[in-house]
Order: sequence, then structure tokens, then C-alpha cells
Amino acid sequence: VNAFLVGILSMEFRFYGFIWAMALSFIFNLAFIHVHHKFHFRWQLDFKEIRGLIKFGFPLMLVGFVGTLFLSIDKMMIARWLGFEQLGIYSLAIMAYNYVGGIPNAVGIVLIPNFHQKFGQSGDLKDLHDYVKNSSRVFADIMPLLIGAGWFLIPFMTLHILPEFAPSVSALRVLLVGVFFLALLHPYSYFVTVMRKQILLLPIVAASCVLAFLFNYIAIKAGKGI
Repeated sequence: VNAFLVGILSMEFRFYGFIWAMALSFIFNLAFIHVHHKFHFRWQLDFKEIRGLIKFGFPLMLVGFVGTLFLSIDKMMIARWLGFEQLGIYSLAIMAYNYVGGIPNAVGIVLIPNFHQKFGQSGDLKDLHDYVKNSSRVFADIMPLLIGAGWFLIPFMTLHILPEFAPSVSALRVLLVGVFFLALLHPYSYFVTVMRKQILLLPIVAASCVLAFLFNYIAIKAGKGI
């Protein structure tokens, strides 16, 4: 349904058609579930429970917001100082990063509930030692292989299929190397969240934003381009 709506509406209305297609896809999902499963909810406001959820979730929301800012600084600065044409060329590097970086994100979706479930059984953080150690080791072993494949394969395909995007190759390789460190971040950030110390992540990510802005600015002013 999503592919059909995107194909039909985007062909006719372009970007706005794509937006409408995504909205209609979500509506279809809700309607489909409602037809096949009758859910009966009883609303109950437990302010004590809500207060606990806000206390746990609000710092995570702030970390997520600042983390999104961190991942967007390069694109905003390229658009501001180098122009939208260079940002368009840079989009190939972003696409490669998203594909490779999506792998640890997908694994993280599975890791998060397992971390909480394991800790919930005993309440002892030591029980998470193997989870953190093994997941970190898997990322450390697997990601270099994927990054190495992307390092050589994607530029080769770019030069032969999309030569006009050749200036993005060096930026692409830098972003791919960055995926390795972001992948290793996942299990430790999950562990910090289980400890309910997620607020500690906020100044760390905020400091990373400042450094990202500083080094991007230096690179742009030095004429290094994207």
C-alpha cells in the first residue's frame, strides 16, 4: 500500500504527493489493525505513574533532540556557507552513512528491551556485563568489514554510475569511519539508560555538538569543502 500510494501520488504531485502518501499509509495501517483486531481501552490517569514516566523519558527526549542536532550540524553548515548545490552532492555521503549506520540502529532496537528485561529480573547491573561486552565486541568485529566494503565499493560505483557526485567520495569515507564509533556508542548508552543516569548523556552530546560546529567551521574556512 505504501509503495502504491507513493508511486501514484508522487508521480502526480511530486513532493507534496509523497507527504500525502506517507500520511495515508499511516491511516491505512490504523484502519487495517482496527478491522482485524478490536481493541477496547479504558483510560485511566495515574499521575504517580505519569510523573515517573516523565522523569525517565524527558531526559531521553532532550538527548534525542541534541543527538539529532549533532547529526544535522554538518548539513546545516554546508547549506549556510557552501550552498545547496554542495549540499546536494553531499547527500550521496549521507545516503551511504544512513545505510551502513542503519545496521547498528536496527540491532539497537533489539538490544534495548533485552537490556531492560535482563536488569528487571534481578535489579543487578552486573548482570548486564556480558550484554555490554558481547554487543560491543560484535560491533567492533562486524562494522569494520561493512565500513571497509563501503569504503571501496560505494566510491567505485559512484565514479562509474554517478560521476557528477565524485566530489562527495572523500566526505563519504569520513562519514563511514564515523559509523564505527557511533556503533560502539550504542551498548554503553543503553547501559547508562538502564542505570537511569541518561541525563549524563546530555552534556556529552551537547559538547560533541560544539566540537562538531567548531571543526566543521575550521574545515569550511580552510577551503576543504564538504
